[in-house]
Amino acid sequence: MKLSYLLLLSACLPLGAADTKPKDVKSMKTAAAGKIAVVDMNQIMSIDPQSLSGTADEWRDLFKKIQDVVEPAQKELAQLQEEVMKKEKELQALEKSGVTSPEAFQERIQKEYMPLRQRLEAQGGKLNQYFTQERYNAENTLRPKLEKAVDAVVEAQGWDFAIRKDMLPSRKVSNKFDITEEVLIILNRDYAESKKAPSTN
Repeated sequence: MKLSYLLLLSACLPLGAADTKPKDVKSMKTAAAGKIAVVDMNQIMSIDPQSLSGTADEWRDLFKKIQDVVEPAQKELAQLQEEVMKKEKELQALEKSGVTSPEAFQERIQKEYMPLRQRLEAQGGKLNQYFTQERYNAENTLRPKLEKAVDAVVEAQGWDFAIRKDMLPSRKVSNKFDITEEVLIILNRDYAESKKAPSTN
């Protein structure tokens, strides 16, 4: 078996028997030749603020919670970065003036610049770690529901299996193979129903 074929199979989403057959998507698209569907994961779980309107409703809500924490922290980080740059320019001007000795100049760097720089790097690292972890948690929350929705569309429309669109060797994929919108319909429908259901807590 060729390696390229094995790599293609490795990109497949796991498929299994769906709990229900979505009547609202069965007639939307019939399986095309080859019976291989594609799903645009970058659309369903985009982290681009300009593309959030086209994502799954639940993903948008999960990501907004992350943004509510990240955005204020980013503003604080930007202000701190401005302080660091201002201090850099100040010390560069002082060095060029020659009015202070090399020893005194190095002392000012250690006392005035380095603490700001270390604080910037620490806060930036902490923010990146928070974003990475929370994004991972959000993806794990949605993933089993996404797999179930893909399975349902694949079964209802008669596809053999589905693969991620971004794993294909070509970006030129006919829309007749793309089941992203149908998957979104199921995800959004189920999410809306889950919010209406009484809490068990």
